Amino acid sequence: MKFTEQLAALSLLLTTASAACTLGQSAPNGVGSTCIDCSAGTYANTTTAVTCTACPTSTYSGAAAGACTNCATGSTQMDETANNVNADSCLTGCSAGYGYVTATGCTICTAGEYTNNVTMTNVNVEGCNACPAGFYSDGITPSSSCLMCAAGFGTTSCSACRTGTTSVAALIAAAECSMCTNDADGCWGHGTCATDTGACTCVSGWTGDSCGLFDTSIVDIATTVTALKVDTGTIWNADFADATSAASVALSTSVSDAATATFAASAADGFILKSVDVTLSQSEDTSNRRRKRSTHSVVATAALTIEHAKTVTAAELTAFVDTETKADASPFVTSGFTPQTVEITTSTNKGMTGLTDGQIVGIVIGVCGSVLLAIVLFLIFSKNE
Repeated sequence: MKFTEQLAALSLLLTTASAACTLGQSAPNGVGSTCIDCSAGTYANTTTAVTCTACPTSTYSGAAAGACTNCATGSTQMDETANNVNADSCLTGCSAGYGYVTATGCTICTAGEYTNNVTMTNVNVEGCNACPAGFYSDGITPSSSCLMCAAGFGTTSCSACRTGTTSVAALIAAAECSMCTNDADGCWGHGTCATDTGACTCVSGWTGDSCGLFDTSIVDIATTVTALKVDTGTIWNADFADATSAASVALSTSVSDAATATFAASAADGFILKSVDVTLSQSEDTSNRRRKRSTHSVVATAALTIEHAKTVTAAELTAFVDTETKADASPFVTSGFTPQTVEITTSTNKGMTGLTDGQIVGIVIGVCGSVLLAIVLFLIFSKNE
């Protein structure tokens, strides 16, 4: 070999020895030695690495990785034998604040729940834990622990107590917002509030912490279901035909929430809302323009189960529901809904579901007509004789 060729070969060797590795490689024998790709589950984020670093928990990598990839939100590795080599290795556990649900995998704990450690999804499946009394989580931020509710807030959701009530410090785990602060709101106008103790003394006929329940040993009560029809202002589509669809559930919940909020204080007027059941239907087509495509809206029928004194009449109950729901400040109105008609469907008081005015008029007309026909026939036959 000529001297010039030897010099060129030596120069190439020196250049190779001083060359750095690429990201995702290491030189086990020192910088300048042969570079080797990092194996899956490890990484090298510098060009001078002499060893590859194992990916930390909740991350993974393939071969020759310059960085690790984070596991999907809420998932992590509980089973470390998977070696963090791919995304599937993240399916062995859920992060703190998440619980494992068979149908959906790692799911953020709902409001009032938490997990303070990693949960397993293969051998020991774990869900979220309920917050203890006086503590809460919002269901939005992954909660590894629960926060303590302050005095004046409910111990379930830590929402502010309604007007006229309060609570003590949550750690005492007192009944939620059970302490009254005035007669009218705190005792629903059916009792006297002792502000030093927060206890209501109910008048005859009422009972409960806030005097919001009928004392059935004194008051003869009835339970009546009224069907309240509401135009939701929502355009109908096929999703609303399925009661389990996300659109149906969301709209039904909004209507139910509006009803609950509207009658939250109705005990003060002698009406107690016991439950709400919402069904959705398509509005009837009232358009005469047959050649043009008509647009239907979603009509919600809220079946309101209301408890009341048996002496209440059908007219009084329907008038109350109609007035409350159509008021300017009604949660129905402020939610963009338009309450339409109120109709009593069933009642434990038979007098509430008797004949309607129209039916009574029809019967009267029918009876009068029959009597008149009988008289005419009698006169005819009498004359012939």
